[in-house]
Amino acid sequence: MPTNDSAFKWLVSFQPQQYVDRFCPGARFVRLLPTELSREPLRTDALVEIEATKTQANPRGRYGLYFEVQTKADATIPRRMCTYGLLAEERDGLTVLSTVIYLEKCKTPTPPWRQLGPDGRLIRLFDFNVVRLWEEPVDDWLAAGQVGLLPLFAFLKGATLANLEPVTGLLEQIPDPAARANSLYYTVAFAMRVFTPEAVNAFLRRSKMLDQFIKESPMYQEIIDLGIEQGREQGREQGREQGRILALQAAILRVVQRRFAPLYAVAEAHISTISDLARLQAILDDLPYAPDAATARSILGLPAE
Repeated sequence: MPTNDSAFKWLVSFQPQQYVDRFCPGARFVRLLPTELSREPLRTDALVEIEATKTQANPRGRYGLYFEVQTKADATIPRRMCTYGLLAEERDGLTVLSTVIYLEKCKTPTPPWRQLGPDGRLIRLFDFNVVRLWEEPVDDWLAAGQVGLLPLFAFLKGATLANLEPVTGLLEQIPDPAARANSLYYTVAFAMRVFTPEAVNAFLRRSKMLDQFIKESPMYQEIIDLGIEQGREQGREQGREQGRILALQAAILRVVQRRFAPLYAVAEAHISTISDLARLQAILDDLPYAPDAATARSILGLPAE
């Protein structure tokens, strides 16, 4: 699947006000801010400008709202939140409110971040918010109906595979085809990380329309179409059936290259030996949804490491 930060960045850009409502209630979204910071190669996962309560210290009431997404324990997070927040504040001239969102259960920091001098005197203090999705009730998110946040449902407290149907039902109502397809794609990809890929794929097979919507995702199409075009070029002089075989092989390898690059060499050697069209198509149908490299190896028919 796409990386956590690229998926989250797109979700925030799709419905920024909903993320402001959820994580900074009462504020109003103003605009998206650049994620690239002045110190390369640092970049935030998502950064927006908001308008909140005006104060004497901030008469305009304008702030930056910075999001960082995490799946693993990382002792450097408090320092990173401070560094990124200060760099963003320096660049945009806005006081930055920082939030780190943990998708999966792990050890999390307790803000604020403090640094003490040799005499025990406080020399640095930086506050930030910590959101643990496994503590957020899934029923609350479903009741809110905020489609921009629904793709994260699988990580929520009490989430089950049964929630996938009402979630995708709401997302299918998004009028813009590209936004609908991307939202559904990310929802399914995240669900596969929490539930078994086999169970999610079984759900997709029961819902042909949902599967078709996902395959309309610009990200999905970019991967598949480029691979197919490469295969067509290779097979143009080798007959129609051979061209279809090469097109499917190239599309599969394109997915591997984009999502599971370390597997590319072994996958290329293996896929080149498969000429059964039905088998190649089955691999291509399942591979884009693989939640991790181990599942990808299984789908490709590679031995486990």
